[in-house]
Amino acid sequence: MTIEGVAAVATVAITAVGLPAVYWQARTAGRAARSPVAAAGVAARAQHAQDRRTAQRAAFLELLAAVRPLRDVDAGARDAALFCHLVRNRNNESDARRTEAEEERSQAIDAVAEAYDALHKAAALVTLEGPDELLGFLDSLTRIGRSLIYVCQIVPPNAVNERILVAEGEAVPPARVREMYDEAERAFVTAARRYLNGDPPGLA
Repeated sequence: MTIEGVAAVATVAITAVGLPAVYWQARTAGRAARSPVAAAGVAARAQHAQDRRTAQRAAFLELLAAVRPLRDVDAGARDAALFCHLVRNRNNESDARRTEAEEERSQAIDAVAEAYDALHKAAALVTLEGPDELLGFLDSLTRIGRSLIYVCQIVPPNAVNERILVAEGEAVPPARVREMYDEAERAFVTAARRYLNGDPPGLA
C-alpha cells in the first residue's frame, strides 16, 4: 500500500473513532444545558404545591372559625326560645313583655341563619381550594349546620317529640342534631389534619 493509502486509512479510522466521542460530548453538553431548566421546573412545581397547601390551610381555618359562632348563636336561640315560652305562659306578664320576648327570639333565630350563611361561604372556599377527599366531611358539616336553623326554632318543651331530618331517611331529635354537628366538626378537623400531614384523609 502506498503512503497515500495508509494515510487515507488512518484518517478514516480516526474519524470513525472520533465521531462517537463528538456525539457523546454534544449530548452531555445538551443534557447539562437542560439540567437548570429541569431543576427550575421541579422547583416551580414544588413551590406551586406549597402555595396550594397554604391556600388550603387558610380555607380550613376560615371554615373552622365559622363553626363555633353557629354553635354559640344556636345555644342563644335555644335559651331565647325557652325564655319566650316561659313568658308567654305566665299570667302576670304584660303584653309588652311578651312582645319583647318574641322579638328577642326572632332576632336569635336570624342570628343562627346569618351564622350558617357565614359557614356556607367558608365551605364554598374549601370546595374551591380542595382537596376532593375532604368534600364528604365538608358536606356532613354544612348539612347538619343547616339543620340548626330549624332546631333553634323548636320550643324546649316540644324538643322531646320533635324530629329533624338531617339526611334522607334519617330524622333525629334536636339534641342529637347538636351532637352530630360537634361530631362532624371533629371528623373534618381529623381529616384535614391527616391531609396536611400527607396521610390519606380516610372515608367520609
